[in-house]
Amino acid sequence: MPIRKMKFILSLFILFFFVTGTKLFACDCGPLEKLDTIREKEYGNSDVVFTGRIISLSEGWEDFQIGVTEFFKGKIKRGQILSGKNNTGCEPYIDKGGEWLIYGKIVNDSLVINPCGLSRSFDFPYENRYFRSIPVPPLPAGRDSTFNDAERIKKIVDTGKLYKEKAKEELKEEIEMLRKKKKLNY
Repeated sequence: MPIRKMKFILSLFILFFFVTGTKLFACDCGPLEKLDTIREKEYGNSDVVFTGRIISLSEGWEDFQIGVTEFFKGKIKRGQILSGKNNTGCEPYIDKGGEWLIYGKIVNDSLVINPCGLSRSFDFPYENRYFRSIPVPPLPAGRDSTFNDAERIKKIVDTGKLYKEKAKEELKEEIEMLRKKKKLNY
């Protein structure tokens, strides 16, 4: 077989491997749904829903341990320590310490966080994809506009602060909703 033909076949094989390989491991979260809709889906698709404090986190964020501080769903109890593995190819994933709201499943005695879901840090809830969409103010219509760059930057920063506060408020509301749901189910 000529070398050119071998190179062509090898190139096709490599291309096929990369295209199919990335699809096997890629995460496609799709478009954002309404917050109330995704909350119901997350709750329904989870074996466990709880708040917990990160006890340990491996250097590459692969493995973590979390202590349950309050549970809303599942066969877990306060003070229980769960071990988990991050799916770092898909968010959300545990990447810092502190208190977290977790939606997940228990698979082979290991916590698996729902991919593309609402699990998030209490300190940084706005890092979850549902809460980080900050609209940027439009550019002025013309150069003679009185809206200067400093004003625009200030507006962007102020809007970012508002969205961060809104994400924290949404988290508090969600915890209250989960507490009410727990009372109804237990």
